[in-house]
Amino acid sequence: MKKMAEKASGFLFSLLIVLCLFSTACQSEEKKSKPEYDNFLPEIDSSAQWKLVWHDEFEGSEIDEDKWEIVGDFRRRRGFWVKEDSYLDGKGHLVLRVKKDGDRYTSGAVRTRDKFEKAFGYWVCRCKFPTQPGHWPAFWMWNEGVLSTENDGIDGTEIDIMEKFKLSDQITQNLHWDGYGKEHRHAGKDSIVPGISEGFHTFSMLWTPEGYVFYIDDVETWRTDAGGVCQVPLYTKLTEEIDDRKDDILEAALPDYFIVDYVRVYDIDAALTMPEKNQINYKTLDFSYIPKPAPSLPHKDSPDSPKLTDGKWHEIETDSVQFKSDASFLIKLPQKHQIDKIRVRGFRKWGHFNIESFAVSKMETDRSWKQVCLIEEFQVDQGLLVFEGLTDIETNSLKIDIKKDPRYERLLISEIELLAK
Repeated sequence: MKKMAEKASGFLFSLLIVLCLFSTACQSEEKKSKPEYDNFLPEIDSSAQWKLVWHDEFEGSEIDEDKWEIVGDFRRRRGFWVKEDSYLDGKGHLVLRVKKDGDRYTSGAVRTRDKFEKAFGYWVCRCKFPTQPGHWPAFWMWNEGVLSTENDGIDGTEIDIMEKFKLSDQITQNLHWDGYGKEHRHAGKDSIVPGISEGFHTFSMLWTPEGYVFYIDDVETWRTDAGGVCQVPLYTKLTEEIDDRKDDILEAALPDYFIVDYVRVYDIDAALTMPEKNQINYKTLDFSYIPKPAPSLPHKDSPDSPKLTDGKWHEIETDSVQFKSDASFLIKLPQKHQIDKIRVRGFRKWGHFNIESFAVSKMETDRSWKQVCLIEEFQVDQGLLVFEGLTDIETNSLKIDIKKDPRYERLLISEIELLAK
């Protein structure tokens, strides 16, 4: 019996050693899988090199408070930011948790205010998204100058490198300046990236004195100089927020987690300039059209039916056409043309949009319609919602089907453009 006990004890001891070695190997492998430098860094002058000037890989068991301020405890929108919802998981990740705490919802947030603030460079975050509705993760930058209305965004711009408002594969990248009141200005871009809701992905932004370039998984998604380009240092924020516009949080199975693998900031010793981008000059094509159904509110210059000038309606909401449902435009060109791009503009209403998507179809030889593209990506330009899609079709007849956002009673369209190289 004693020998059997000794054998069992020896076996358990050996098994414990194997498990320890396996755990160490797994942890070592996980650390190896996190590269010291990102595989992609924007192209710069060949005489300069990117340098990692600040980063956090979230190793260890506690958040490094020399780098981050753990935000809380106070109300934020519909919920509360509380410190206990920001923590490390011990596996090289920051976790921002969303949970139900009695009658209130709470979430985590961290920021580098007064610890690391910088203007110009390249910011990268690798992260994995939560899975429940009613709240959204964000990787963004801010300072008090955003509230100023004196100098556009030059003295302070909120830069949203990544926000994910929906469970779909839609990512929002935004700029806000001139405060959040009646002077508020905004520009942004939404991108639909299949598979972005699963696993880890990178979100990054190059900031130069001349403009911003945004990336998702190393692919450029948007470049802009909206707001005049911020020229002052900003601090970095990672946050989770409870949506105060809808009741989706009531359907969420909580807790839920936003997981961040790392945040890295790069700079160079030389002056930062915008990377080159191939520019294509387009010309606008003239066309005639028939709207279906008839608009509920015609263009102000034509009491019977809306009228386009060179394919455009101009000015503000009074110059739009309105429909009570989805709308179609049957478009006729004077002759067959190669159409390389189509642009549709609509209006923002209280931060929301009344166009959900548009589809382009061309007429086949049997006079049936064949859909050639569906456009769901958009950006916001000076208060207008802009859907833009490449088509690469040659025709003199096409149909544009515009889908109304079901949250709104009316569809407002301000511009349609057909563009050719």
